[in-house]
Amino acid sequence: MYSLSAVLTFTLAGLIAGTFIGIFFTQRKSGHSQHQAELEKQILEMQQQQQSYQTDVSKHFNHTAELLNQLTENYKEVHSHLAEGAQRLAGEQLHTTIKTLTADGDISEEQEPEAPTPLTPPLDYAATGGTLSEDWGMKKSLTAEERNDLGYPKTPA
Repeated sequence: MYSLSAVLTFTLAGLIAGTFIGIFFTQRKSGHSQHQAELEKQILEMQQQQQSYQTDVSKHFNHTAELLNQLTENYKEVHSHLAEGAQRLAGEQLHTTIKTLTADGDISEEQEPEAPTPLTPPLDYAATGGTLSEDWGMKKSLTAEERNDLGYPKTPA
């Protein structure tokens, strides 16, 4: 069969080739693992940034709501200040103006509403009947004098 030296040589060559192939795939897999670890790290960083952004947006809208509430309160204070000032400074004149408005009839309840004018459809002043007339497109029936012996009109249309 085969000599012992040939069998040992091929066995040793296969062992060495298998070792190199194993080392190659191990290094390649560890490189892939490092890349996967980097991607996982990036995902965690992105999630933290997203959470931070959501927190900032929430704080911003809460602060905006507080400022709008303050603005509303300030508006109410200004309105009440103006109303008190108008009452205090123009008190009698303001009441007189309101009374004259009701006396002039601008706001009076005594006026009766005018009777509405009856609605009439628009009139058609056209000299000839148009496409909207009831007999448009209908042929007049001819009398016996206007027809010849065969029943056709005597004068062509």
